[in-house]
Amino acid sequence: ATAVHPARRLYGEARGWHVAQDALWRADTRVFDLAQFALPGAHNARNACAALGALEILGGDAVAAAPALARFRGLPHRLQWLGARDAITWIDDSISTTPEATRAALESLPGAAVTLILGGHERGLDWAPFAAWLAAHAPHAVIAQGANAARIAAALHVAGLAPPCADDLEAALRLARTLTAPGGVVLLRPARPASISSATTPRAADASPNWPASIRRRRAKSAGWVSPERPRARLDSDQSRQHGIQR
Repeated sequence: ATAVHPARRLYGEARGWHVAQDALWRADTRVFDLAQFALPGAHNARNACAALGALEILGGDAVAAAPALARFRGLPHRLQWLGARDAITWIDDSISTTPEATRAALESLPGAAVTLILGGHERGLDWAPFAAWLAAHAPHAVIAQGANAARIAAALHVAGLAPPCADDLEAALRLARTLTAPGGVVLLRPARPASISSATTPRAADASPNWPASIRRRRAKSAGWVSPERPRARLDSDQSRQHGIQR
């Protein structure tokens, strides 16, 4: 039904807003260089295309507005760089809570040796498709933690992976520190929130005794934290998927 909607707009294809050659394009016009975009990952570049397409539908000048993307810094707890210590980078993606978002987060870190922390509150989602993908794109290490750690580990085991399980986020943090070599990345990606309250709002997540808060406490008390360079995925045209915007 949506394919014939009279106000249907598409992004991610050459005739509209799309990603190619490390830039955002409007049809055949190069509009915005992604080197200026602070948000990592092909999914965020596609989201920017969707936002610009929506602006056009509302009558705005999206081409003129595109440079404002250089000033957008994203939201707390969504691929938020906390810093680095002992040459290990720590990334908080704790509010993004689906397996699909976990895949997007990993794809935003091409070439990085990632230690992935998964698990928390049980929501009954199907882990099998993600587990199959993860087995084919295995990170440096995977740690399962929280109430659904055993279920995560079982799904990954079927796919050929054998992640260790941690009792809670603090234990997962300590284990990640041990497993991650200098130059690596620790990514908190629950794919389900550690608790309903800690995943509801950034303020609640800051207040809860979870991994991001623990890292912040340690960072406040310790010297040696630095702001790392953010690795960027190369956003070629074959990564720019077609999507629909409806009015």
